[in-house]
Amino acid sequence: MPRSTSWPTPTTAATRWPPARPYTERRAVLVDVLADVGPPLQPVLATADRDTALQWLRDAPAAGG
Repeated sequence: MPRSTSWPTPTTAATRWPPARPYTERRAVLVDVLADVGPPLQPVLATADRDTALQWLRDAPAAGG
């Protein structure tokens, strides 16, 4: 089974644990926080569907762009 890596994210009113806001709102905060950072830190898509994930990998530019 593949190992996953998780990173601590900035804590704001929208990202407190347990989640006080829906995922879409928490995701928007994360995207906003990372907007000025750029690669190698960047938000990425997520799916439980293998075929979708493989398509994203085929279509994605190399890391670091």
